[in-house]
Amino acid sequence: KCFHLTITQCFRKGNPEMKLRPLPLSWLGDGVMDCLDGKDEVRTGWPTCGRGLTEHIVISNATCRDVFMCKGSSVNFVDYGSLCDGAESCGSENSVCKVSRSLPEVFTSVYHYKSHHTKNLLYCIPGMAELVVLKKDSCPLHSPFRYPIRHKVLGFVDSQRPKLKLPANKQICDNLYGETYVLMSCTGSCYDAKCPLT
Repeated sequence: KCFHLTITQCFRKGNPEMKLRPLPLSWLGDGVMDCLDGKDEVRTGWPTCGRGLTEHIVISNATCRDVFMCKGSSVNFVDYGSLCDGAESCGSENSVCKVSRSLPEVFTSVYHYKSHHTKNLLYCIPGMAELVVLKKDSCPLHSPFRYPIRHKVLGFVDSQRPKLKLPANKQICDNLYGETYVLMSCTGSCYDAKCPLT
């Protein structure tokens, strides 16, 4: 936004050549007089888009577009084309995107019950016994997980290798991520999934 310049020009302070120059939009109405005549601090006379809370100064009236207004942020607005890109541009856009687009929360860590030494995967967590029965599966407790490579991985040392409680039947792991994917794929519990640690 700093490099979006106005079409209207003024004689700027600190301009020894005394040439008319455009201003960055972010300089308009910022409380610092940049034009010798002070017109950059006067709200009228500059092209705007929107009304009321959505009113904002733009390069020209031809550049009006729908924007997401930011509250309580140093950024006034975000173009809709830049929304929901994962970058938090104005402090609240990702939470709005999650609600408005019904974005599911992606779980990447494994459930552990009371102890970090036993990891419960997928439907092998406490309270899911009915689902285990419906899937005609079981959740045996496996011996401590042995990493397929010799050095330390995921913050565990050999003395802290977790026991795993995971489905006895192989699973389709296309929609698993993070620690869940690593533990499922590296124990051979997935169809067509390669362990990323090998």
